[in-house]
Amino acid sequence: MPVIRLWDLTDGKPVRELAGHDAALTSLVWSPDNKRLASACGQDGSIRLWDPQTGRCLNTVKLKDFNYPCLAFAPSGKHLVASGFKHVKDTSVNLLGVWDVESMKQRHLIETVYRGSGMAFLDDVTLASVGGENLYFLDIDTAKLTLPAVSIDMHEWPHTTSADGSRRAGIVRDENLSVLEGETGIELARLRVVPRLCPFTLSPGGEYLAVSTEAGLIELFDATSGARLAEFRHSATELDVALAFTPDGGRLLSGGNDTTVLVWDVRAALRGRATAVVPLDPAKRREHWAALGSRKPAAVRAALLALRADPQGTLRLADAELRDAQSAANAERVRRLIVDLDADSFTTRDRASRELTAVGEPARSALVQAAREGGSAEVKKRAAALLILLGTEGLTEGQLRALRAVRLLEKIGGSPARRVLERLAGGSAHDPVTRAAVASLRRRKTMAIDARD
Repeated sequence: MPVIRLWDLTDGKPVRELAGHDAALTSLVWSPDNKRLASACGQDGSIRLWDPQTGRCLNTVKLKDFNYPCLAFAPSGKHLVASGFKHVKDTSVNLLGVWDVESMKQRHLIETVYRGSGMAFLDDVTLASVGGENLYFLDIDTAKLTLPAVSIDMHEWPHTTSADGSRRAGIVRDENLSVLEGETGIELARLRVVPRLCPFTLSPGGEYLAVSTEAGLIELFDATSGARLAEFRHSATELDVALAFTPDGGRLLSGGNDTTVLVWDVRAALRGRATAVVPLDPAKRREHWAALGSRKPAAVRAALLALRADPQGTLRLADAELRDAQSAANAERVRRLIVDLDADSFTTRDRASRELTAVGEPARSALVQAAREGGSAEVKKRAAALLILLGTEGLTEGQLRALRAVRLLEKIGGSPARRVLERLAGGSAHDPVTRAAVASLRRRKTMAIDARD
């Protein structure tokens, strides 16, 4: 009978074993707070939730006609998702299930047009996954696709994603390794010296990509620039070295055919290789800030690298620019204007429409909700008309800029960056920027970023 074995990384000693599955596991994932462990086995048809501190199985879910289940926790830790498929006559039907972790009661079980490879949450409700040559985005609350699918030039397998959803990596059609941005699928880096079936993995925050490029050699790359940063040597004699980062990204584990697991200190290996601080002049900084809203890979890559190298200047600009965007779309003001779309007076309804048009992009999320769930046909009609004016194809330029700024602020760290994120987290619960800020603050707490700062 297979077991899950837990080890203490400080002394390399086994701690306990978790037994219960009848066959080999297809998936094993930690909850974001590391207080729970979820495992799945297709052959025995079960998902198990464990307390790793005691080794006790807290709950078991029996799956029916659910092959090769792969698991992912939502960033809040409140929901668990499994992707898989079932056989129907001579074909297979893709499945995706959502469970409440506390009770392990199923919320949704839906048939999808995609297999669900490389699952990663962008926030508490938006699940991104690959199917065929597309990147799909699913709202797990409504069990409906949300943002438009994005075409990507990448095989479904092998595939890896960062825990924060900001990066995904896989083999592209020319057999090289590509790193994509999680929200848009645009390519940020391509490695051209990698064997077809090399093991690779991304760090939880999407900063680094670790690749086993030849027998025993593990190379560490910058996941945005593609620059080679460090190397480690495992004693394995074959290419098949399993790789995994610890939740804080500070250590890398490698397991090989020599039956050993080695623990590498990533921070120590990168000491002295910190990104050089290159302050930008105000005009250039604003130019790169504007490019954060672009969908052109070269412009986005240059902006991310330049702003990352100017942390204090980027922090000041983000504080001012994001404050201006928020004040233009004060959540309470937008809520009142949407209520006024249903006023008895035509003059009031018309004024509300004009003012929401003037607010522009920051009102988009509230308008989407009103168009779907508005209390009256008038509200739904006016909200839908406003969305046509604003444009409804995927994330807007302003949202892209703010989402990328949230990622940069998380990496910059420190109390000032945290305060900006806290302010953004107070926005509308339906705004993807608000949800991204909430998820970022939760990750900072889990990874003890503020304590290190």
